[in-house]
Amino acid sequence: FRRVLLRSTVEVQTDAWSYQSRKITYDYLKNRTGSNSIIAATNPWMITLFSNRPSIMLGINIDDRNYCKFIYQYKISYLLTSDTSLEKTLNREAEFILKDQSFALYKTPVCK
Repeated sequence: FRRVLLRSTVEVQTDAWSYQSRKITYDYLKNRTGSNSIIAATNPWMITLFSNRPSIMLGINIDDRNYCKFIYQYKISYLLTSDTSLEKTLNREAEFILKDQSFALYKTPVCK
């Protein structure tokens, strides 16, 4: 079993903050996650608004030592973050490559 099989890349050629970029991201979340999946992100209100998924604010003082604590405390299903240093802790499900920024979607039930 190779983790690379779990990854997919969604390339978006528009500006990172344009409606079209967000729509592709949120459509992916709506179509690929469970309706009760809690998604942590820096803009949780947008996730709730556009993908109809429960979401929570991703804390700014979280590092790789306490991501798992945060995940278990708030029952997080997915993390949407630009932090790409979590490969050893979480499985990356998708990467959204925007014009000037890259976001990784991590699935959290495999938190070690």
